[in-house]
Amino acid sequence: MNTAIAAGRSFALVAPGDAMWGPYQTGFTLGMAHALEAQGYGPQPFDLTVGSSSGSFVATIGAAGTRMSHDFAHDEWVQYGRAVNLRHEVPARLLKRQNPLPHAEALQEIFDKGLIDTKAAFESRTTMVVAASLFQADRAREAIGSAGALVKQSIRQFLNREPASVCEHISDLVALGGEIFTPRYFTNKEWHASKPAHGSNAWHQIECPKLWDRAIQASSRIPLLYGRAVELGGEFLIDGVFADNAPLELALMSGATDVFVVGSSRSGNVFPRPVQSLTARQVRKSLAPISRISRRFSSVREQIPTPRPTDISELQARYPGQRIHVITPKGAPSVSRFFESNGETLSEIYKLGRRQAERLARNLAEESIPQALAAE
Repeated sequence: MNTAIAAGRSFALVAPGDAMWGPYQTGFTLGMAHALEAQGYGPQPFDLTVGSSSGSFVATIGAAGTRMSHDFAHDEWVQYGRAVNLRHEVPARLLKRQNPLPHAEALQEIFDKGLIDTKAAFESRTTMVVAASLFQADRAREAIGSAGALVKQSIRQFLNREPASVCEHISDLVALGGEIFTPRYFTNKEWHASKPAHGSNAWHQIECPKLWDRAIQASSRIPLLYGRAVELGGEFLIDGVFADNAPLELALMSGATDVFVVGSSRSGNVFPRPVQSLTARQVRKSLAPISRISRRFSSVREQIPTPRPTDISELQARYPGQRIHVITPKGAPSVSRFFESNGETLSEIYKLGRRQAERLARNLAEESIPQALAAE
């Protein structure tokens, strides 16, 4: 008997948007897929793959399973990095009246060359979910109007030496920024688990591989860097990083016994909205001079709340029959998140992800043996 299958495991993959960490995520994803196939789970071992932003590429690669070889995926990511480097001088491209969006062109090439095999992924047994962001113009206008009023109040209270009120208004501004974007989820199959808090209107089922290409493009479009907003489902959508960059709970809702979260944080932090987290950090940084000007306001910066990462332990407690494996790139070289083009670096992180997957798969197989024997 096959002890892996007897153990009754099911697997889900979560790939947050991490830009040029894509080779690392892909190395892990294909490494785990090939290892699980060797254990008897078949060529498409993931029951669910979830991605946002650039993670939507990885989710699609994972759904296609072991049809793709390590050599091909590795080489294509290295070529992608070189293509970004060759097209890095945007001003020169503008003068030549060429497309000034180097990443958009390079991304299209990896579609054309087959790194993202949409047809194979769409027709596989794996359920895929990718997240995009809807920019809500009405909320943005409301936020801008509220921001003006809050700034005036903050200046007045700052002059009146009311640091606590200043902090409260700054926190409100950060919160307003987060409300401008709402998530949209796209899937290739009917979603049987309960919908997240955003409701069924946030969900769209894609009917063909060509439209899945559009869903991936919508999920990974940062304006001015990766191209224009994408129209899908009657809405104009941009990168999922703004609304839900790490849809981890969706994977848990599926009932998978083992959920792999593959990100770039060496500390294992998973931020659902990293843009808002970055904004809060920048606000704290910009307030540093206030602390040097007046001791009375020395605590202002410290009082500004910074959005916290997903509480993995809390999620684990709410889903006790499932395990969350947070995969971190420990020992990886430094990587430029958006502009990494060094082929050796991209190759190294790909191989690191693959090694980690193969090691974890061996550990899971060893755990399965006593469970399978007990079932007999």
